[in-house]
Amino acid sequence: MASKEEALIQSVFFTQMEYYCNASILVMLAYECIACLPSELKLIWTSIGSPGHWIRILYFLCRYPPVLYMTIEWINPTSTKA
Repeated sequence: MASKEEALIQSVFFTQMEYYCNASILVMLAYECIACLPSELKLIWTSIGSPGHWIRILYFLCRYPPVLYMTIEWINPTSTKA
């Protein structure tokens, strides 16, 4: 009986630690996005008519999906390890 209780406590502990780690990663990612926003606006998004539009598309696809993924993962964690 004690081993089941210990396993439950350990499972709750690891789930809570995963939640805290995801929250801290999301905060660091949001801070980095906010801190780099002036440089990003100046270097990437102000040159609308330049021929390097593929670079902006690739930059956008590499930059912002992790923010969306981490937000969704923090709100609704999908990893249910027991």
